Amino acid sequence: MSNSIISQALDMKLDNFDSLKSFISGIKMLPSNCTQTKINKFAKTFGVEPSIVKAVHCCFRVSKVGMPLPEPSEQVMAATKLAKQLYKTISKYIGCESYERKMLVLWILQTWFVDYVCYVPYLFIDSPEAECGKTQTLTLLMQTCRKAALFDSTTVASIPRVMTSDTPPTLLIDESDCQRLKFGAGRDFINGGYQRTSSVVKADLNDQTGILTFSAFGNKVFAGIDLCQVLNAATVSRGIVFRLKRRKASDGETCFKDMTIAALNPGWKKLREYLRRMEIDYAEEFEKCYINEETPLDFPKGITSARAKQIWRGIFVLAYLETKKYGDETLLNWAKEAMLQTRGDREDFLSSKERFCRNLKEIIKNTEDSFISTQAICNALNENPEWGWCDMNNSKGISVRHVSLWIKSYGLESHREQYMDSKSMGFYTKDLKKFLDKK
Repeated sequence: MSNSIISQALDMKLDNFDSLKSFISGIKMLPSNCTQTKINKFAKTFGVEPSIVKAVHCCFRVSKVGMPLPEPSEQVMAATKLAKQLYKTISKYIGCESYERKMLVLWILQTWFVDYVCYVPYLFIDSPEAECGKTQTLTLLMQTCRKAALFDSTTVASIPRVMTSDTPPTLLIDESDCQRLKFGAGRDFINGGYQRTSSVVKADLNDQTGILTFSAFGNKVFAGIDLCQVLNAATVSRGIVFRLKRRKASDGETCFKDMTIAALNPGWKKLREYLRRMEIDYAEEFEKCYINEETPLDFPKGITSARAKQIWRGIFVLAYLETKKYGDETLLNWAKEAMLQTRGDREDFLSSKERFCRNLKEIIKNTEDSFISTQAICNALNENPEWGWCDMNNSKGISVRHVSLWIKSYGLESHREQYMDSKSMGFYTKDLKKFLDKK
């Protein structure tokens, strides 16, 4: 990808190969915080515009974003053995179901074959509230995914710059629930970035008539609270949803090991070296099986979505190779279980806001008043232990502010009216019923 950007930026200004080679070598020697004066001087040496030097320099600089590719280990380890090691590791740091650990293992393994696939599955880490393990999970992925790059926030402008690399990084984007407007503006990068053939056209800021084409293809992780409600359905359909749950610990007890501290352990580097060796050893046969439409991939019965099969194809190709080479069906069984258990049409996979609307509907159904206070809604939600709202906020329950913000997010405004013995902020029941009947 970087070669494409460089050639567009140069626009044949340097048609002599030796001059071009010297130009590229010189660009690589420039420091990342190079001043405009140095850029102007360098541009004058080669007789090109400073904007060209700046564009190419930027391309080389941002290509280094993310964890560098390690040297492959000398010892070879089969993918299944690596998968079992990753499974044990995840169980130490992340609280989740067995099939979810298997899904995470398979997702990590497929990131190492990004150069040989046409589709990648995004990973959506959906948390019902704060302190459910988003950061812990992202830190673990940072240590195990191929060329992982962790961002606490990102912008539409930064995505193509980060992705301008011959082999794209694995983007880990935290706080995605707070970036709805940014993702809306960058929908072309996000929705198209799961398939290799898609490209995005942007205006060249250094040329009023010029355009640049970018590829946003690559593995991406989006983490946030109620993420599936924030992102549109089209985006979510391009990935796998990992639904976190709050895990409680008694006083003086820690549920799971601290991943931030554990990340300092040099053993992670050794693990990445094994993963790199797996990638190199499997690459040729993996690519052949992937592009061969006749490869007998054993997708589970009941999966009818063509897109689901596209984004899971790389995982099932790896499982097929393990079965073919070693007669080991472990990865195949894991893939089939994970694909079935994480499919988006499962009835029990309701987001927090979907559960909220369902429970609110029951509350309003039993209300005869024309107006109900936000506090009354909050109390009703917390009084029913089966709904689970009383466990939020360290067992303090869902707050009035949380209830109000969620209802307002659907376009309903609160009002101050007489309720019981005093005036309170709340909502008209007719407005709530009208809204909930559409859900």
